[in-house]
Formats: sequence, structure tokens, C-alpha cells
Amino acid sequence: MKESANNRTALVTGANGFIGSHLCRELLDHGFRVRALVRRTSNLQFLENLDLKFAFGEITQPQSLTDAVRGAHYVFHPAGLVKARNRETYLRINRDGTRNLVEAVLNTNPDIKRFVHLSSQAAAGPSRSMTAVLESDRPSPVSFYGESKLASENEVLKYKDKFPVTIIRPPAVYGPQDIDVYKFFRLAKAGINPSIGITPTYVSIVHVHDLVKCIRIAAQSDKAVGETFFACNREWYSMDTLIRIIGKAVNTQPIKIAIPLPIAKCIAFLIELIYGLNNTIPPVSRDKLKELAQKYWICSAEKAERVLGWSASISIEEGLYSTADWYKEKRWL
Repeated sequence: MKESANNRTALVTGANGFIGSHLCRELLDHGFRVRALVRRTSNLQFLENLDLKFAFGEITQPQSLTDAVRGAHYVFHPAGLVKARNRETYLRINRDGTRNLVEAVLNTNPDIKRFVHLSSQAAAGPSRSMTAVLESDRPSPVSFYGESKLASENEVLKYKDKFPVTIIRPPAVYGPQDIDVYKFFRLAKAGINPSIGITPTYVSIVHVHDLVKCIRIAAQSDKAVGETFFACNREWYSMDTLIRIIGKAVNTQPIKIAIPLPIAKCIAFLIELIYGLNNTIPPVSRDKLKELAQKYWICSAEKAERVLGWSASISIEEGLYSTADWYKEKRWL
């Protein structure tokens, strides 16, 4: 039986962010009523002209979450911190913030249809070879960020017997509005293809439009209750291949510059010192370097394809070219 729109009110945390704003659009396009959890100081430019309601609050402030979750049939939790100066800050936002949210659901709205938590491949950690990581593999995060995302998953799973939960682990996510993979577009535009060491690096990747479709499908699938899924393109790619495609999209031929790991660590240390003087978050840190130095950030979408019937439909060429076009249109490049 088709689900009534009256039974599809969705709360989206971090709704003004890259993934959150795309998720809001995906849900609206499929008949959901969307309630966007944002801070009063949030930049709402990516939510302009969307037919949604705002709930003002922060996941670090439990009292602000009660009204936000009340009456929601679905709770989607993409909010989180991807950069911080130390482990404690990552845990305070990603682990403790998630705990605040699931506790608010339990205390206020335990009859929800689904709680969907957006985690990260970083929670699982990299593969040790060209064999892709599976959801059943033992997690081995290599960074503070990965540890905090795994801790956030554990907070959600504590409540799996109280209300239905699903966890989605994307790898690198790209597309319009992204500011992380965007850095590689800027480097390619400058003719640079940097790498840590001389051996190739392989990564899984997913376009944000494919990711939010996976999130929506998982939320409405009974088969996804209590389950964790990687959401990624079926193929994985070398970073050299991705940079070469990006270079074509921005009309350059980037030159590979290999940086030995010991030198990269020294550079990261100096960057930390410089940014520490202004008490700001460095673009690269020694902890983040632990992720960048891994050679096999690859995961498998087989479970999502088999259980959910979802598969990524945007090819890497189509996705990178259209993303480059968006950056050009917005004069980011």
C-alpha cells in the first residue's frame, strides 16, 4: 500500500550542509514533508526556495532537539564534523551529538518509522589490498574522524531494539556544493596532481545525487532495518585517473607531484603550528594525513545493490564533468 504523505514527515539534521541540502531536495521530490534542523546562525543559501519548515537547534544542545524530533516519522542524521583540531572535538560533535539525537527520539518520538544515520567509510577504515571492504569486516578506523564516526554508529546501534535504525557509509562524496573534493578540482585547475608517496592510491566515490537516493530508499525498506550499507559506485578508481578526468573537465593536464610521507608529515606539522596561532582548523593535519596516506580507500556496494535494489547510476565521467560545470557556473573555478 502506498504510504500517505501525511505519514512522511522527515527531520533532516545539518540540512543546510552539502549532503543535507541535497537530501532535503530528494525527500521533497518524493512527497515527504521536510523539517530542516539548522542553527540560527546557519547559512541557508542552499535551502532557498525549498518548501520546507525550519527547526532551530543543535545536536550538542539536547534541549533544542525535543521539538525538532516530535511528530517526525523519519529522522535523517547527516549532521557531523569532518574537520576538527583534536579528537575530543570530533567525539563531542559526532558521538555525543548523535547520542543526544537518539535519546531525544527515544524520549519524545519512539514510534518513528526509521532513524537513518549517515556515517562514513572512515568508520570502517581502508582496505589493506585491492579487495574492497565489506560491511561485515571488522572496523579499523585510522583517524580521529573515523573513530568518532564509528563511535556515532555504536550510539545508534544501542537503540536498534527501541526503534528501527539504518546506517549508511558513503566513501568520498562529490557533486554540486561540495567543498572537500572541490579542493582536487582547484589543484587540477592549477595543473597539480599531488600524492603521498609514489605508489598509486585507489578510492571509492559516489555522487551526492546517488547517495541521497540510496538514503531515501534505505529509509523506506523493511529489509534495511538494523543494517549498515556502503553507498558507492560499483567501480573504484585510482586517484591519478580521477585527477586526469578532472583535468580534462577544467581544460588542464595536471602534473603529478609525489611527496614522501616523512616530508608530508613535516609539512602538516608546520601547517598545524601556523593555524594554531590563530586558533583555526588547519586544512591538513598529521591526523588527516593518516587517511591521505592510505592506498586502498575502497568499499563494496554489493550489499546495497542486493538488499535495497539500489545502484549508483551516475558515471564518474558524467559526474565529474557536471560538477566542474557547476563550479564554473558559480565561479568557484
